[in-house]
Amino acid sequence: LSRMDGDVMPAPKKSNWGNLFRSEDMVLIGLYFDRAAAEQTVHELGRIGLVELIDLNPHYSPFQRTFAADLKRCEEMQRRLRFLYQQVE
Repeated sequence: LSRMDGDVMPAPKKSNWGNLFRSEDMVLIGLYFDRAAAEQTVHELGRIGLVELIDLNPHYSPFQRTFAADLKRCEEMQRRLRFLYQQVE
């Protein structure tokens, strides 16, 4: 990982969430990754428990966000699958 000022950060040490609330050194970094890798990347970052995510667009409602159309498509697909599942039963 690299920080926003360009310096390379050392690999994170294993920790638990309890340390996040203590006075430990923190660094603000920016991560840029492919949209297709977003879910897996955020999942892995959450799994190691060493990150805090900041919403850079807090003034947008959930319906104004870029992924809102993707969520609607997923919900529609879930609805269709539930219907098909019920028909099979």
